[in-house]
Amino acid sequence: PHTSLKCSLTLPVPSSDSLTMIKAVHKGLEHIFKPGLEYVKSGVMLNNIMPVPQNGDRLFCDGDSQKSIKLMTIMDKVNRIYGRSTVISASEGIKKSWQMKRQYVTSPFTTQWEGILTVR
Repeated sequence: PHTSLKCSLTLPVPSSDSLTMIKAVHKGLEHIFKPGLEYVKSGVMLNNIMPVPQNGDRLFCDGDSQKSIKLMTIMDKVNRIYGRSTVISASEGIKKSWQMKRQYVTSPFTTQWEGILTVR
C-alpha cells in the first residue's frame, strides 16, 4: 500500500546545528511513522534558510550555543580533511543496508565550477 505522509516542524530558534535538526526530524517521524508500512522514499526539506547573523544582529534570538558551534565546526573540519561522513551522528546508523538511487542525480556542472564543460 502506498501512502504519502508529511509533517512540518519549526525550530524554536534558528540553528545551524546538525544534531538539533536531527532531533527535529526524529520528532517529526514519531508523528507520521506507521508500523507495517514499507517505506520507499523519504526526505527532509529545509525552509527559511538564511546567513548566520553577525554578533550584533541577534536582538531576540540566542541561536546555537558556543558549545554547539564549536562541535559543528570540529565535525565539519574533520569531515573536510578525512572525507565525508568520517564523523556522523550515531542516529545515522553505522551499517547502511540501502543505497541511494543515483540515476537521477544532477550533473556536477549545476553545483561545481569544475563540472562546467569547456567548448573549444
